[in-house]
Amino acid sequence: MALNIRSEQALYTFFLISGVLAFFSLLFCIRSSQTVLTSILTCSIAAGAPYLILLIKLRAIHVNSSYEADTLVTELISQYKLNYLNMVEAIDQTIIRLPRNLYTRKALFRLSLDIKECRNQTELEDIVKEFAFSVGTEWAILLSNNIYQAIAYRDDVREGLEDILNELIALKTVNETNKQNNSETFLIIKYVAPIAYVLSVYGLIHYLGFSTKKFISYQFYDPQGLQYFVYTLVCISGNFIIYYFIRRPKNDF
Repeated sequence: MALNIRSEQALYTFFLISGVLAFFSLLFCIRSSQTVLTSILTCSIAAGAPYLILLIKLRAIHVNSSYEADTLVTELISQYKLNYLNMVEAIDQTIIRLPRNLYTRKALFRLSLDIKECRNQTELEDIVKEFAFSVGTEWAILLSNNIYQAIAYRDDVREGLEDILNELIALKTVNETNKQNNSETFLIIKYVAPIAYVLSVYGLIHYLGFSTKKFISYQFYDPQGLQYFVYTLVCISGNFIIYYFIRRPKNDF
């Protein structure tokens, strides 16, 4: 979903890349005489890097698409009413009228194509579930449920769609308040860890008599120094990953 690819070959390629990165990391740890714990940690990080990249990309898609909710739901409600409660036609007309750069437009377009090819209610249920996952929010799940009811049973879902829109409007105020309250925490996560590492390097060079050449030699060629660098890098990277995931929450219930 993150790469918009439906292929088993892509999955095998992903596992191959993870394996190759882990293998070369293991060779590096062996040549630099790292401890077992450090070697395991380094190989795990290298093997998990592709997964983490995809996870971050998927998170970005979910977050960005979650803020398109008002536009999507408002237009869908309008088209649903204009097309006499025909949800399939409403989806097609909504796609035409949404801005082309919206991710939810792409997800809706894929949903429309799949709906036209589905042969029974079981396939339809899987299709709307995939749409909900592609957006990754509770409001998308509710929306997909309404779409399913409207197509499978031809129910009138105007009230359900209006309820979703009302909840989204109320959610804006909550998100703004949370954003203001969390701003100080984000600053700490973003700046404290990197600054602490830079200050430690400065202290070694200027107060403990380390030359720049000696520090580089210790940090990257000495097993203990390299171990310290790996652990520090893991902690700093962890801080930035946490910051990335919480700095902009999903627009969700």
